Amino acid sequence: MATIMVVDDNADMLDLLSHFFETKGHRVVTALDAEVGLKKVKADRPDLILMDIMMPRMHGVEALRQVKAIDPSIKVIMITAVDDKDIAEEALSSGVTTMLGGGTGP
Repeated sequence: MATIMVVDDNADMLDLLSHFFETKGHRVVTALDAEVGLKKVKADRPDLILMDIMMPRMHGVEALRQVKAIDPSIKVIMITAVDDKDIAEEALSSGVTTMLGGGTGP
């Protein structure tokens, strides 16, 4: 099974998504912010990352750019409750695989 990383500053969201993917047999790695997530990307090399866009200290799109610099083959799904076309375009131009939420989904 895949290693899935969930990066979100909402602990309840981390718990929900972790539980869901673990029940499907996946290994799950979590981080409450992008900086910790980037350290774990280097250590764990996940197959897929689900990452919030709006996080304190480091914006999800900046973290996406750094993930792609570490390993361009990692698939990244950005999650947001914010409907901002500029952020969606920025994420898409930075290599995001999919956008979910905020009216910016596929």
